[in-house]
Amino acid sequence: SIPLGGYVLSGGTLNSELRIYKLIDGQRVEIFKAIPITLTDKATPTYTVGTVGLESLVSVRSQPIGSDRMVMSYRVQNTNDPWTVLPLNKGVADANGGMQFWLSTLQSGIGPNNYEMRYVAMSSHGNVLNSGEGTMQVLSNGVSFTQTARHIGGGGQAFVDAEGYLNITEQALASRQATLSVQAQTGSQSTIIPLLIGTPAMLGDKVTPGWYKFKLAELGLTAGRSYTYVLEAHDADGISVTSLVQGSFTAGNPNSYTAPQVLQKHQRVVLKNLPLNTTHGLIRFTAKTPNAVPQTAQLQLTGPGELTWSALQLSAASAQNYDISYEAYDDQERLVSSGQQTMLLGDKAAQSNAVASNTPGGQKMLPALGLMNPDLTNHSVNKYNAFGEVKEQIDSLDRSTLFSYNTLGKLVKKDAPLTDIVSATGKSTQARPTTSYSYDLQGRLIAVTDANGASTTQQWTAQSASGDSHVAAEYHADGGIKYSRYDVFGNLTQSINENWDGVEANKKYYATTYEYDKNHQVTKVVRPARNNTTYTKLGYDSYVYDSVGNRISHTSLINDTESTTDTTSYDALGRVITTVSGAERTVTTKYEDGVLVKGLNGQMVIGQRVTTTNGNASNNKLVDEKDLFGRVTAHIDLGLHSYQYNYNLAGWLTQQTSSTGQNITYQYYNDGHIKKISDLALMTYSMYEYDSEGNRTKESYATWFDKNVYQQATIKYDELNRIKTITDPQYSLSFEYDAVGNKRHLVSTVTGKPESGQDYWYRYDTMNRFIVTMGTLNGTRGADGTTIIAGAAGGAGVHLLYDKMGQRVQADIVRDGHSEKYAYTTDGFLETSRLTNAGKYVATPVTGSPGGLTPSEADFWTAATRSNDLMGRVGTYKEYIAGGGTVANTHDYYYDKDSKVIDDVLKTPGPNSTLITVTTHYDMLKDGTLNYTQATQSSSNRNIPDTQLYTYYGYEWGESAKQSTITSQPYNSQAPGWKAGTSNFKYDVNGYVAKAIDAGLDGVIDTADDRSLVYTSNGQGLILSRYEIAPSAAPKLQTYYYVNGTRVGETGPDGTGTVDYAQALAISAGDTLPVQIAEIKFPWRRKPIPIYEKPAATPGFSYQHASLRPVNFDQSYQPITPTYPGFTSNGYTVSAGETLESIARSVWGDSSLWYLIAEANGMMSASTPLTKGQTLVIPNKVTNVHNNSGTLKVYD
Repeated sequence: SIPLGGYVLSGGTLNSELRIYKLIDGQRVEIFKAIPITLTDKATPTYTVGTVGLESLVSVRSQPIGSDRMVMSYRVQNTNDPWTVLPLNKGVADANGGMQFWLSTLQSGIGPNNYEMRYVAMSSHGNVLNSGEGTMQVLSNGVSFTQTARHIGGGGQAFVDAEGYLNITEQALASRQATLSVQAQTGSQSTIIPLLIGTPAMLGDKVTPGWYKFKLAELGLTAGRSYTYVLEAHDADGISVTSLVQGSFTAGNPNSYTAPQVLQKHQRVVLKNLPLNTTHGLIRFTAKTPNAVPQTAQLQLTGPGELTWSALQLSAASAQNYDISYEAYDDQERLVSSGQQTMLLGDKAAQSNAVASNTPGGQKMLPALGLMNPDLTNHSVNKYNAFGEVKEQIDSLDRSTLFSYNTLGKLVKKDAPLTDIVSATGKSTQARPTTSYSYDLQGRLIAVTDANGASTTQQWTAQSASGDSHVAAEYHADGGIKYSRYDVFGNLTQSINENWDGVEANKKYYATTYEYDKNHQVTKVVRPARNNTTYTKLGYDSYVYDSVGNRISHTSLINDTESTTDTTSYDALGRVITTVSGAERTVTTKYEDGVLVKGLNGQMVIGQRVTTTNGNASNNKLVDEKDLFGRVTAHIDLGLHSYQYNYNLAGWLTQQTSSTGQNITYQYYNDGHIKKISDLALMTYSMYEYDSEGNRTKESYATWFDKNVYQQATIKYDELNRIKTITDPQYSLSFEYDAVGNKRHLVSTVTGKPESGQDYWYRYDTMNRFIVTMGTLNGTRGADGTTIIAGAAGGAGVHLLYDKMGQRVQADIVRDGHSEKYAYTTDGFLETSRLTNAGKYVATPVTGSPGGLTPSEADFWTAATRSNDLMGRVGTYKEYIAGGGTVANTHDYYYDKDSKVIDDVLKTPGPNSTLITVTTHYDMLKDGTLNYTQATQSSSNRNIPDTQLYTYYGYEWGESAKQSTITSQPYNSQAPGWKAGTSNFKYDVNGYVAKAIDAGLDGVIDTADDRSLVYTSNGQGLILSRYEIAPSAAPKLQTYYYVNGTRVGETGPDGTGTVDYAQALAISAGDTLPVQIAEIKFPWRRKPIPIYEKPAATPGFSYQHASLRPVNFDQSYQPITPTYPGFTSNGYTVSAGETLESIARSVWGDSSLWYLIAEANGMMSASTPLTKGQTLVIPNKVTNVHNNSGTLKVYD
């Protein structure tokens, strides 16, 4: 019933239409053709109803779970018409989870006819889940289909749509852009066909990844002519993400497009740094073979000043040399550049060359011809499940990583590639290391189980009104629990460390609290209360920010009455321009934008000059000049030495020279890996090779003047890209790993010295901290009951224990059987070191023998104590004689506000109740560089005159101050003529130490009693060897070995054994009182001056010194000693691009310890952004806990 009230007819008719709709899945769909109705103006209206045509709805059901969109293409059957692309409407899932789609032939304008059709169903990520083709018959009373499945994958599909666009589908989902090059198959190649660039197509209202459309009408192709098309897909950074695909077609025939086929081998030649007005070009190439026919191909514009040749005409079957020349033109067909070069092209050929080139007007250009072949580059392939999630990742060496997900799409399991896993029994098995993840019903991560089976679980806070929740407690595999508390905004307000015993009254000793401003920026971090009565206040760090969130002030509490504040200023672009330290040492940075600097090929371009100035009166400026790409092209150091840097067209450094005579050149492989570093001034060479995963497989160091190479290492990797073996003519080294990458077994041999080999085993706790280092198996490898122990007496093994915070609390040393215990302040600074006498510890021996021996608590006595202020600086350090009852010596340290020592007072009890005091004052330059020291030795016995020792330091100024001379001038009123001591340091043209000379007893350089150390370094500053020459002694050579720039071992007569606490005390003889060993008599003095010395350890303290091993390839263990950890924190200035993880790796060799730096600087995550020039605190804590494939030993 349709009311018509309101319509007034006066002698005429009313023509109208009736349309009927149905609501389907919330959308109004017209289901009948419009019904025309004609009304007449009569007392009794009459009407005429037009033809009613029933219109059919088409429902496509049971598409794969995860289908998000469906696209159908159709055209009239038996024609060459282009295809019409039609996105279908999405319905709801059926009872089995399959997705439904539908279309209305009425709304789509599909009239009655016979059609051929194709369709694809895709996930929301564009992953094709289903594909088919067949026929569609549209009648007035319904629609019928026939269909067959289509192959999914390969090179994809290609067709031309009704708008004239070439559609290429099923390309890489990670791609964000694709380039299409078209080339005639026969005839002249001289006609330029522009390169087409496309982005993922918009189908309906959705962007469809992997589907590209190109308007071929823009190319001006000749109808009836055959062409080849090639498509290459790129990610957002312009990096190719898939193999190229190629097909063919005949212009003007939409039905002629062949499906794209994957090109297994692709090569291309790229010319860069051409004039910016370049639009196209030609390349001519002739094989260097008899009767070779010259050929011509197009160069297509692929970027500003960049032309590319696909090189598809070349056979991939073999590689051969070609003579190549090119011509580049602008849009007016004017020649703008040309050049020629001989290149190796073809299968697996890869090189990068500069081309001899000429441009009009004599302007010199250096375009780069480079061949790119995916066989020689790092690439990986991702496979996806029905939901678009990566289910398998295959690397360039065909090693696969598997991923599994739950119904929420959360990763629940990761299976790493199949590799060798060595257990604590020494048994090796092949398996996939598996990491598992568990979630609660809200999808929050609640547990992670590593490949060794150790689990860390998380408890979450209740969700807030906004749906946020946070980790309230983290339960570690070793039983430790870390608690966190939050405010209503989700800011962390309290963190309670793992050592808390659960007693509420004790929480203050383990809790760190945080305060915030209204912008949720950390304004104060309050440290745990110390469990002693030294300080009444809690240590803290407070922070102030400017209006845009830059941290401009940092204050640390030193003690109950003192604090120190450092400040940072920024410019409007957020760049650091001034830092003022707590001791008012100022560093300023000036940025000059838009100045002329040297660019490529020495041409002057617009760039930036950055000048950094410290507080010194001279030698106080560093100057960098940068081009528009941020590359440093010129530099002036503190010593006014100038440096020049040259780059190739890819932006890679190719040469650096300096006014000191430095001349270093760099060569690269086509993927950017360094190939060779040649120091042309010092004639040293570094050469490298890589596998397709980018792992360095060969590393060689040599010098021109020595026929022997310093190193020629071949490196092999396991399936997880961990170093497996290193083979060098001088040594060999192999590693085995457990399931999570901890080093399990190390074997080293030295050529010609089988007795110097090392065979070490390592054991770890559930937190992957090493608990046995340099150990051995106590039984047959792989047998039940066998385990890893520290080893027998005289060995190098150490057994270690940790508390729940990961702090080292005990070390058992099998060398002489003594043990060491360590205690810390509540905020993690070393406080007490206790030792046992030798022979108190024996590792569990070989299976079947009597058990081992472990020291009791009563066996330990205090060997050393540190008194730490609230910043963790050691104020007083004491060492004790054996038994711990008597102080052997005391150091009192006094610092400035930058934590630099300004006075050190050493007090040592002497015989006859005397007290010997040595007070050393440190004088520094304005930037904190040591200027001189003044040491005064006095005795409580006033009959002994004071002795003064002045030590002066001279410097060679480069990037920093490098000691060039050390001169010590002693003075004692009763010892006239006491000669000065002198040491000199000489540096090479690169600024690396080349020679150190001790003047000997006569205090004069270049005399017979000199002791000299001569160093050979490569262009990167790695010390390759140290040669020692001393009077009345045979020369000694120490050699060092590296992989990836990291030292992996050394050999030489000097030995490389590590020194533990007991040895350090024994070496300094801190365990005994000094005794008089001689006396100096002077004719004018009635009494002689006694000379004291601390003798060797007493029988009660007879620790063995480590035999100085002539070979050391173990880089795992750093003992706690009187000097480790350091007595103060260090400052660190952030460089561009650094992160907390990279800094932790740089300073400690372990990126996983980033959180210690974060905690010391009021930061919450590893991803906290850092600004170049920003200063950080590096805490002085024990950081030697891990020994895995990613850790390294840091050398100064």
